[in-house]
Amino acid sequence: MAHVGNLIVVGTYEEFVLGYAIVPEEYDEKKLSLVQTFACHSHRASVRSLAVGGVHLASGSTDETIRLYNTLNQVESGMLTHHNGSVNALAFTEDGTHLITAGDDGMIAVVQTGSWFVEKQWAGTHSGAAVTGLSIHPSGKIALSVGADNRIVTWNLVKGRKAYVANVSSRCRNGWGVGDVQWSPSGSCYAVFMATHAEVYSVATAGVTHTITCSSRVTSMTFLEDDILLVGEESGEASIHKLMPSTSAGQEGDLKEIARFQAHEKRVKSARNFGPVVDGARSATQFVTAGGSGRICLWELEDSEVSKLCEVGTGCRITSMAVVDLDKELKLKKEDDAAQKALLSDTKKKIKNENEAKKRKHADVQEVSGSSNGNKASLKVTKANGRDSSQKKRNGMKFSCELQEAKPTKSPRKKAKKVKGVNAGQWVVTPLE
Repeated sequence: MAHVGNLIVVGTYEEFVLGYAIVPEEYDEKKLSLVQTFACHSHRASVRSLAVGGVHLASGSTDETIRLYNTLNQVESGMLTHHNGSVNALAFTEDGTHLITAGDDGMIAVVQTGSWFVEKQWAGTHSGAAVTGLSIHPSGKIALSVGADNRIVTWNLVKGRKAYVANVSSRCRNGWGVGDVQWSPSGSCYAVFMATHAEVYSVATAGVTHTITCSSRVTSMTFLEDDILLVGEESGEASIHKLMPSTSAGQEGDLKEIARFQAHEKRVKSARNFGPVVDGARSATQFVTAGGSGRICLWELEDSEVSKLCEVGTGCRITSMAVVDLDKELKLKKEDDAAQKALLSDTKKKIKNENEAKKRKHADVQEVSGSSNGNKASLKVTKANGRDSSQKKRNGMKFSCELQEAKPTKSPRKKAKKVKGVNAGQWVVTPLE
């Protein structure tokens, strides 16, 4: 029950974005059900792609726009219009700082989340053909894209340029091109599907390590673990395969089919992994599939047994799907709020210290001393801080002073310096010019 409260979001041919929460049933908490939490009709054409990053949800459509939503508040927060064609693929970086978009116009764009500023655009990435799939490495440093030109392109996101291009036209069959690409959880390998088969590539060798052949066209796939791949077919069947390591260099590894089951009546349009569930000594993996007929099914894999936990009918034709880990997002939001409070507190302390320093600066005290005829005297001189015109001239300025003894003069031509309130023999303070 570890994924109770999480959200399943689907895009539909009828232009809707729908959200369903996983909740326990009222009279039996051990049983789960899918309850619709929101329905958004922002697009003016069918929804083609969905992606989740942090609290952000993005949906791409054939109306050439990308709509943005806040998954915690479940409200629409913006729109992007930099594509000139259907938006086929969306992907957020692991840290949620950037969104990468791709579409029929052959362009791939990098967008900064929050400000939603388009930082980078690559035009004609697949020889001008449509980009059909996109996936970002868990490190966020590289990405993969596939297109209608039957090429797999590796992108260096640090330097912002192509790193490698692989032409797989010879491996495509029956006129079907490359459908999609997906990284494994650790990023040690990735998978693509073409026509009736799916291929797994190793990052270390840059070669094919496993080939999964199906009886009908492959329509979706997802990694349940690094070495476990689920493949969905047009017939509605789904199969789960264990990727065994190769026993000899240069040869593909063996495959072990863990399970095969009828997931939907029609094609398996999308599949997503929810991750492991640990309940005492029991360990299982939960995943969700969406069928073209409009049904969403939540499954659990334990050992080699696949069981359906719950399902719901949307009444729409599903085109894409994404899953939202609300527990993780709430935790990240709390951490972010705590960090903002700490930053605000530090800023207030800094401002307070600066103000106190300014006050001390305008009330500096210096001690000066002097002597005359063997008599010593010392006094403290404070910088002027008053409001009269003579003192305003000195306000905030550093000045030094000397001690002078007021003495009468016998010379008739010189008059003694008159200091108001000071008699001869007393010490007075005279500012130095």
